[in-house]
Amino acid sequence: MRSGSQRGPYRPLPSRRRLIPKADGKPRPLAVAAIEDEIVQRAVREAPNAIYEEDFLGASRGFRPGRGPHDALAAGIGRSGKKGNGILRAGIRSFFDSVRHVWLMRFLEPRIGDARILLLTRKWLKAGVLEDGVVTVGERGTGRGR
Repeated sequence: MRSGSQRGPYRPLPSRRRLIPKADGKPRPLAVAAIEDEIVQRAVREAPNAIYEEDFLGASRGFRPGRGPHDALAAGIGRSGKKGNGILRAGIRSFFDSVRHVWLMRFLEPRIGDARILLLTRKWLKAGVLEDGVVTVGERGTGRGR
């Protein structure tokens, strides 16, 4: 672990890979960041969250702060007074495992005006993942966190 008095540029550590069993029996890979990296990531994600939050429809619930599946159900019931008004659950299979770093940065660059946030994002993508004592760094995928 790095000390708080370390001088020099911030360098994130590789995330530790943990496999969590899913209901279908397949493991779900999660990345556990070092505590210092987690603190920096939490602070940095506020800016992109605020920028992209405006793009979502009011009814959208997934992966948004303070909005989850139970809120979606409550919203559906509240509009018509009936259950089952239509909740769509969708996902992109293996997105976090397959997203290309170059594409992700090209997506972020036009909207994120702070070069420091973009630099930190690049550093996190290049930090890699530690699994069974081996650090893997690639051009695709991100360490999918909790």
